[in-house]
Amino acid sequence: MILYSALNSYRLRRWLDVPIYLLAIAGVIGVMIATTTNPLPEAVQWFAQATGARQPMYTMLRVYAVLLWGGFYLLHRQQHRSSNMLTDLPSAWIPCLVCTVLGVGMTYGTAHATDFVLALMVSK
Repeated sequence: MILYSALNSYRLRRWLDVPIYLLAIAGVIGVMIATTTNPLPEAVQWFAQATGARQPMYTMLRVYAVLLWGGFYLLHRQQHRSSNMLTDLPSAWIPCLVCTVLGVGMTYGTAHATDFVLALMVSK
């Protein structure tokens, strides 16, 4: 989703959005680190108990993704509103599908890489 919104900013030539995307990526990394440390931070433990999540990392990443999606919508709302009135919008299906496949692959790969690194740390 971050990639999809970044591509949209690139298409709109909004270079000032780059720090926002860097913060979003740092947030994803922060959630992953917070949910893989042992023992879990109190906020993560509370979140896991409140939601009944057996895997707090995936649940927290999903909640974070929904918050990011809303933030990115607000970030580009004015441009989308203007383009709806003035021109036909380009199809978003192809970039959306590509970004979805890349996102699922990155999530799957990152989760397995995290498990691998944690297994190495425990074995030492």
